[in-house]
Amino acid sequence: MSKDKIWNGKFPMQPQHVDRYGIHRFRSNAVVAELIRHFRANGGDYNALASMFHDRAAHWQQFNQLHGYSVSGIPNMSREDYAVADKACESPEKSEAELRVEVLEEVLTDVKLHARKLAAALFAICEEDLK
Repeated sequence: MSKDKIWNGKFPMQPQHVDRYGIHRFRSNAVVAELIRHFRANGGDYNALASMFHDRAAHWQQFNQLHGYSVSGIPNMSREDYAVADKACESPEKSEAELRVEVLEEVLTDVKLHARKLAAALFAICEEDLK
């Protein structure tokens, strides 16, 4: 990482795919998969490993993505991250930034709709007058 860039506490989202059962999954990393196989073969407990990272959620989330977890199965993902991951399966040609913009535009549209309804009710005016 260059010195002029400050880490924002988020790792990049891993690519996704739809598996043969129709489940949206992150693409697993072969090195991570082999490390996990070795860990389990030598008596390692995945839940114990998870408990070691309880205070580093971003790291654990990234590890689970690299492990090939299903998108819906990763704990501590934000609603925004889930939506971006789902869109990535539908539009793999788009960048994470493009997908994040789409998701946030949808959220903003929804917020505007609800705010208009709330303002109309609050001020006892017709919702159409607020467009």
